[in-house]
Amino acid sequence: MFFWLGTMLLLPSVIGGLGLLRGKQWARVVMIIVSIEFLFGFPVLTPLGVYGLWVLLGGRSRASRIGVTMLSVAVAFLLVLGLRFWMWQRGIPMKGFGLFGALAIVAISFGLARLMGVRTKTAPIVHVPVPPAVCCAHLDRFEQAMRAAGIPFKGAQALCRINRQSLERKFAPLAPVVYNEYFEADRAPEDIAIAVLWCTQCRSRLDTLHPADCHTTTPWFPAAPRMLTLAAERPFASRATVTAIAASPDGSRAAIATRQEIAIWEQAIPVLNLPPHGEVRAIAWSPDQRLLVTGGSTMPMFVWDAANGSMVTSFGPGVRGIAFSPDGRFLLASGLMGKNAAEGSTLDVWEVASGRLVRRIAEVNDRTHHNLPYFTAVAFTPDGSLAIAGLDLYAIPPSLREKEQEQAPWWWGRGVRTWRVSDGQEIDLIRLTTQVRALSVSRDGSRLFTAGTRLGMWRLADGAMLWDKRNWVQNANAASPDGNLVARGTGYQVDNHGPYEDTAVELFDGATGEFLTMGLHHTTATAIAFTGSGASLIAGGEQGELRFWNWAPDYGA
Repeated sequence: MFFWLGTMLLLPSVIGGLGLLRGKQWARVVMIIVSIEFLFGFPVLTPLGVYGLWVLLGGRSRASRIGVTMLSVAVAFLLVLGLRFWMWQRGIPMKGFGLFGALAIVAISFGLARLMGVRTKTAPIVHVPVPPAVCCAHLDRFEQAMRAAGIPFKGAQALCRINRQSLERKFAPLAPVVYNEYFEADRAPEDIAIAVLWCTQCRSRLDTLHPADCHTTTPWFPAAPRMLTLAAERPFASRATVTAIAASPDGSRAAIATRQEIAIWEQAIPVLNLPPHGEVRAIAWSPDQRLLVTGGSTMPMFVWDAANGSMVTSFGPGVRGIAFSPDGRFLLASGLMGKNAAEGSTLDVWEVASGRLVRRIAEVNDRTHHNLPYFTAVAFTPDGSLAIAGLDLYAIPPSLREKEQEQAPWWWGRGVRTWRVSDGQEIDLIRLTTQVRALSVSRDGSRLFTAGTRLGMWRLADGAMLWDKRNWVQNANAASPDGNLVARGTGYQVDNHGPYEDTAVELFDGATGEFLTMGLHHTTATAIAFTGSGASLIAGGEQGELRFWNWAPDYGA
């Protein structure tokens, strides 16, 4: 009996208590288990178990105190059990020893805890602006600064978002502390978002909020990034949702479409209105900026003179994406084979001058599987050697589904497909298995940006993924012409009719995917485009919202 109690209860208490006194992370787990065991030691140990769980699960700041308390109880328990074993060996009567032993444990524990510095009586409440550190000496300066800045804590987690650039400037050098953001898998690979300041020397940590768990109102630490500068706000009087934005190659003009109108803008001012011709979902400028092509799922492609707004020609079926060839002679278009995605889609090359279909690169109309891929955004590489198309998936209703085949083609689940223009041969280059609704190639042809259920950047030379992250608003994403910046819209409308929450445009480093800054919106962004070198961007949203933003790198001290 004595051996069992010592092994299952008392020995872990001693080890865990000593570990907490030394600030060891593993000791918290040991003491939580011991506290659960104490719950069954009614009536003496149960309150201690409850208290232990409250402290250990509530935060690290009182962990050392509970460690000392449980260590005191463990020592007292050993002393009383030792006394009882000694009395039993010598035949001394033990009548009433249970009550005596319980009182002795409480008294000895009280005395030992008092001697080791644990308060045993109520003390006056004193306001302390900056409590002592919860982790280790290396993390002390971070926690002290957070509390001094008014950052709230929930248990051991600081409820703030880390600005990495500001952190590295203010607390340089960070070593041995590092800041990491990552996900841990549960039912899915990215179920648990983790953001942590980690001491590589002491193996202790200070948790913060991961960007995936943050809102636009979440406080930043140590300081907020330099926000996007609002250059102009020009909401549409019609309050119609902005459906497409495309900047001219030199960035001097932009074509902006809503569900009801389309116009060419200069310096945040509309200078030329085009005749209404349907709901425009895709826009492309010719390389020489003389022509503008518009398209949508319910109308043909229209070619416009960008100087006077007159229509040059129209041709083709409804489309989801269009792109000019580098020489301006051809259009790459993702066309529809019917009124909806269930009827299939095509990837075609059209001659602009004549409206002639030059080549059908690919088509997808096989309804023998549960899902049917359909082409979305398209692009040529700058040298014109490759044609690239994004794909989304349409869930085929059972009533339209044909007899299922045993195996789908290898590209069936791909989000990007690539072809050589010279011979029309498909290349297995970008091995992305999530849906894509927007893509673009950097001006130097080295990188491919993709956006859909995920944001990502790819190296075109070998198809390697440079970075990848979750995405929310799938229709509002863009990369700067040089591929050095990426923007996306965030936020949503509550219950489709309520207020908008967390609506903003976020900016990321195109090379690393690192968050840079944001600009707040009233509604959810539905279309984004960079202008010129990428120092400015245009974002349109629901209810006719249209904002022009400028950005400058934060080189502050």
